[in-house]
Amino acid sequence: MQPDGRNPALRIALIYALAAACWILLSDVILTSLITGGPPAARSFALPSILKGLLFVAVTAAMLYLLVRDAVANVWRAKARMQLLFDGVNDAVYLYPLGPNGEPGLLLDANTGAQRVSGYSLTELLQMSPLDLVKPTLRRRLRENSRALLDRRQAVFETVLLAKDGTEIPVEVSIHVNDIQGVPTAFASARDIRDRKRAETERREAALATERDKRAFYRETILAVSEGKFQIVEPEEARDFIHAPTLHLAFAQAEELREVRRLAREWSRSQGLSEEAARDFEIAIGEATTNALKHASGGELYGGRDSGSIWLAVVDHGEGIDTFAIPRVAFQSGYTTKSTMGLGYTLMLAVCDRVMLASGPGGTTVIMEKRLNLAPESGQVPVTACPDSRP
Repeated sequence: MQPDGRNPALRIALIYALAAACWILLSDVILTSLITGGPPAARSFALPSILKGLLFVAVTAAMLYLLVRDAVANVWRAKARMQLLFDGVNDAVYLYPLGPNGEPGLLLDANTGAQRVSGYSLTELLQMSPLDLVKPTLRRRLRENSRALLDRRQAVFETVLLAKDGTEIPVEVSIHVNDIQGVPTAFASARDIRDRKRAETERREAALATERDKRAFYRETILAVSEGKFQIVEPEEARDFIHAPTLHLAFAQAEELREVRRLAREWSRSQGLSEEAARDFEIAIGEATTNALKHASGGELYGGRDSGSIWLAVVDHGEGIDTFAIPRVAFQSGYTTKSTMGLGYTLMLAVCDRVMLASGPGGTTVIMEKRLNLAPESGQVPVTACPDSRP
């Protein structure tokens, strides 16, 4: 007896026995009628012949039953093992044909995992194609992947399934294609990666929080060590500070730096700096613009004035400065993040009243501020006495 209560082997054997018995009876009846007028011996031969034929049918029907029973049992066992494998997989598994152009056809089968993840019953799933299960904005990409399957025969990619209740489920899909009776048929397993995505998001957020805490620590420490002269600020703060500039210069070649420095010095003089202070400021500008050229292939110089001070900002779009390197960049003379000459922040701090640094993946901004009409302190050696070897 099979799991569903049917016995196909017995049914086949009975159908065979009935058909064969009917044939023997009819054939013998016809034969007897033809020889009814014959000798008695011929008529008496008909009954044993029928009995012998029926016995043969009974024996062969029993043999057929045994053979078919064993064959059907083997098929059922194989099917049960396959179903156990199919439904035992925790991932959602789909079986579907591919059209001549790789277009996914209606599902041929789906396991219990697919029903659990999607929220659809097996009957509903068998009336749908994989395209119906994918987020609408991703269907075009699924079609492209399906077309490529005809040649590659396998693929692994991520997509988003749309459950019956509208829930979006990120999944990693692994597809293998084999020909079944000449039809390319895809075996696709979709693994729910919501936990993985959630963990990745948590790791990113934790890393960002650690980076923020680290920058905050450096920010306060550097501010204290520099007695308020060197401030680490966020890129948004730097952008807000550079408001209403009255000077804007761009540079991308080493040959342009001398002219940029000259124009910045003249602008500083026009804003009220003394000649000596403007030349000191020019050296700081030269350091900042040289860094931008070396580490980011150029940048822009902005200038503006607040009450009692002027500021110049050098903005580039390079890779930024690693947070771990900021203290050494700020206070170790000659230190650099590349195998070039030092970044010069110690020199900038020496000639400016305040330096602000904002750096991140989007680039670096250095804001240098100098108070107007500031007399040099007693005994201070003017920085303009230092030789300037920059271009």
